Amino acid sequence: MIRHKTPLLLLIIVILLLGCKKEHLQPGNVNGAPVFYFKGNVNGQPVDLEAGVNNYYMYSLYLTDANNVLNFEGTLQQTNCPNCANNISFTIKDFKIENNFTADSSLVVSYYPYMSPSGGSPTSFSTTFKPQTYDSVTSYSWNFGDGNSLQTTGKSAVHTYIHPGNYNVLLQVTANCNGAISNPVNVGTPLASLVTSILITSDTSYTLSMVAKVTGGATPYKYLWNFGDGSTSALAAPSHPYTQAGIYQISLSVTDANGLTSTVSLDTSTSGYSPACIVNFRSSLYAVPNPDAFSNIVITYTDASGDVYSSANILQPSASYFQILNVAGYQNNLNNQPTKQLHVQFSCMVQDSRGANFPITNGDAIIAVAYK
Repeated sequence: MIRHKTPLLLLIIVILLLGCKKEHLQPGNVNGAPVFYFKGNVNGQPVDLEAGVNNYYMYSLYLTDANNVLNFEGTLQQTNCPNCANNISFTIKDFKIENNFTADSSLVVSYYPYMSPSGGSPTSFSTTFKPQTYDSVTSYSWNFGDGNSLQTTGKSAVHTYIHPGNYNVLLQVTANCNGAISNPVNVGTPLASLVTSILITSDTSYTLSMVAKVTGGATPYKYLWNFGDGSTSALAAPSHPYTQAGIYQISLSVTDANGLTSTVSLDTSTSGYSPACIVNFRSSLYAVPNPDAFSNIVITYTDASGDVYSSANILQPSASYFQILNVAGYQNNLNNQPTKQLHVQFSCMVQDSRGANFPITNGDAIIAVAYK
């Protein structure tokens, strides 16, 4: 009798699991090491959720929202307990309206913006670069830091970034004398960005005085100047005497208390010297509207009391970010649908329906999402 009932019982369990709304059920515990997890500080308290520990599982599904945009979702929660406390869900929206998920376009190693309470946050940015040169330039060669480049004779260049991020832009010019400069460009507000610039405050004879202009990051800062003649300084506002008049490329590296570093360069000349062959550039951004919330992120957290908090309920501060560090194929779910394994890092604010909110910081997670 037992031998006859056991297969029937197993069949019933399999049917129930296959009919579950959550389409991917995976404890993710291999030889004691969790495949899927979330670690971070929730409202100032450390939280560690691991699939395969305390009955937690990694669920994944895909669905279509009201704008007909596919949503790819991964949730860490206790099994057979969709309304239980202490779970976290990640929703990543597709990059366009499509019938089939394209892994190399929708989920890539990059920064992603959070959806805002008013709708979609921009994910692409039209950027205008204007060179600042003092010689008869015959051509400008741009490398925009995202794999794209442009050669032009025009005095400005326009490039569209399709993801927020920090990009290192290189400008090389051909003139009576050639020159080049490379500087970071912050697109959107990824990470608690450390933004650095150099301001020349005085130019007396062969002596230049300058100051570091720094925003973001965590104080105290450490400074390292290179004055372009082999001399260096660790001051925030140094003065440097050059032995002869000329053109020099000054570089500054600023490191914050968390080890984040920003490096910028500036071409300049001492007083009394012709500024020929100086090469600098500036940039301006235009955020392209995104009403369908393409490539937007929503993080939902259910606390110990069962209250549900969402990142979509509150405008995110500049310190919020979401970054996919790695994308890899994973096993099919119980509905035989393919899944992707994602390693993500993030920080955000979440808010409930009553207006109560708290931060999730230093988030690190490996999750799974299903797709068509």
